[in-house]
Amino acid sequence: MSAQPLQITELDKALQGDADGRVVKAYVNQLSEGKRRVQAKLDGGVTTAELTRLTNLTAAYDAGIDALPKIWAAINQPNS
Repeated sequence: MSAQPLQITELDKALQGDADGRVVKAYVNQLSEGKRRVQAKLDGGVTTAELTRLTNLTAAYDAGIDALPKIWAAINQPNS
């Protein structure tokens, strides 16, 4: 096995080349905008089935918003 870290996705590659954090901020902004759109639908009123789906989607957006900066930091600031 190689000592080189495994790159699983294009996201890994994008974050590795993002020393100044601009890419991760753009991704977080995109996720935040998606969450805002979902929240607007929820605020407008939805069926019970749609409520469950959109609530789960909101949780997924939250997970990404939380995880991406941590992943970026682990890649770009490994000794932090």
